[in-house]
Amino acid sequence: MSQDARRTAGAPIGGDANRFSRALGSQGLVVSLTNDDSTAREMSIQIDEVNLAGDDSVMATDVWTGRRIRSSGGALTVLVASTDSALLRIG
Repeated sequence: MSQDARRTAGAPIGGDANRFSRALGSQGLVVSLTNDDSTAREMSIQIDEVNLAGDDSVMATDVWTGRRIRSSGGALTVLVASTDSALLRIG
């Protein structure tokens, strides 16, 4: 993952403590989705929640698996296992 000179933490997306975003350099973004439920569930972010445009054209990479994910219906959605996190790199 890229590092930049800013030493700030990410910010919650929509006030949700289980969804955070942080800029990476000048053209990237990382998003974390944390599932604290006792079962796996789909988690998502709306593209406009992180100030991006393009309903079905935004691509992300799951940092843990390397899987590429394309936005659909204006959202990036991934299945997150129980008590686990997804880390998506956009850009």
